[in-house]
Amino acid sequence: MVQKSFAIIVIAAVVLAGGCGDQREKAGVRPSIAEGGVIWSVNVGEVDWCSPAIGADGTIYQGDLYGNMFAINPDGSVKWRKVFGGCDLAESSPTLTADGKRMYFGTHNSPGEVYCVNPSNGEVMWTYTIPRGGGGIVSSAAIGADGTIYIGTGDWFEGNVGDIGDDRFFAINPDGTLKWIFRDEEETGTERTAFFANAAIGANGTIYIGSFKGYFYALRDEGNRVRVKWKFATKNRKGEFEEIWSSAAIDADGAVYFGSNSGKVYALRDLGKTYELKWQFRTYGEVWASPVIGADGTLRWKTRVLGQDETRTSPNIGVDGTVYVCGGVSGVLYAIKGAGPLAETAWPKMQRDLKNTGW
Repeated sequence: MVQKSFAIIVIAAVVLAGGCGDQREKAGVRPSIAEGGVIWSVNVGEVDWCSPAIGADGTIYQGDLYGNMFAINPDGSVKWRKVFGGCDLAESSPTLTADGKRMYFGTHNSPGEVYCVNPSNGEVMWTYTIPRGGGGIVSSAAIGADGTIYIGTGDWFEGNVGDIGDDRFFAINPDGTLKWIFRDEEETGTERTAFFANAAIGANGTIYIGSFKGYFYALRDEGNRVRVKWKFATKNRKGEFEEIWSSAAIDADGAVYFGSNSGKVYALRDLGKTYELKWQFRTYGEVWASPVIGADGTLRWKTRVLGQDETRTSPNIGVDGTVYVCGGVSGVLYAIKGAGPLAETAWPKMQRDLKNTGW
C-alpha cells in the first residue's frame, strides 16, 4: 500500500487586513513583485464572512455589506458592479456552477434570500425567499452533482442572542423552487441553533454540515425529502454541546475534517449508517476556521501588507498563483503575488475549489 502524506491545516479566522483607498496598480503583473507583494488592490465595501470566488476566465466575484456584488477582472479593473438595494451581501460567499453560467449567494437580511445571477453581467435569473419569516443567510451555497443548491439559515449578532431566528438547512432546485427543508427538532441545551457553516458534499453525494446545536450531520438527499444518515455531537470538557462554525473538508478517501467551539478538530470516517471517530485534536481555543488539506504544512511566505484591519474572509488562489483576499472593515480587495496555484489535494481551500462549489 502506498503511504500518503498530507497535512490538515486550520487557518486562523482573523487575518490582518489593510487600509482604505483605491490602490489599484496598472494592468499586468510586474516581474519585480516578490511573493507576498501586492499586485493591485481595489475598493469594494465592508465585508464579514464573504470570500471571493474565481471564474474560469479569472474574474473575481466579491460581495459587500452595502448590497454591492463586484466582478473584478484579473488586472484589477471592475468588470461590472450590481447593486442589490437594501441587501447585506457581506456574509454569504458567491458560488459559481461548474459551467460558469450561474452564480448563487445569500443575503443576511431577514428573511434571507438566495439569488441566482448571470456571472457575465450580474443580471438576476431568479430569487428564492426563505419562508415563514425566516432568518438571514451567512452560509455559502454548495452545489450538488445534479445542480441542487444547499444552503443554511440563521441570524446571530454579537451580544444579542435574541436575534437567532432560524435554524434550517435548505435544498433548492436549479430553477429556484424548493426541494426540501431540514431542521433538527432535538434540544441540546444550546441557545444558538443556526446553520452558519457551509455544506460539503462527498463523492457519493452525502451532504456534511454542522450547526450551532453542536451536531455535525451526514445527510442523504432522497429527492423529495432528506434523510439523516448519522449525526455526531461536539461537546466541551463539561459535556456541554458546542456550536459549529467550521465548514468541513473531505479527503480523497472520504474522511471528513472540521472544528467546533469545543476547542477540537475532528476527523470522522463515514461508514454509511454510522461513523468512526478517527481522531480528535485539542486546540487552544474555539475553532471557527475551516480546515484545508495541504501537501505539507510548510510556510512558504507571509505578509503584513494588509495592515491592522480584521477580516473573517478566506483567501482564494487563481490558476496563476495570485492570492485574492478582502479586508473586512476597509473593504479593500487585494491581489497578492503567490507561489503557485491551489495544492493538488482533495480539499485545498474552503469550499474546495476556485468557484466555491463545495463538491
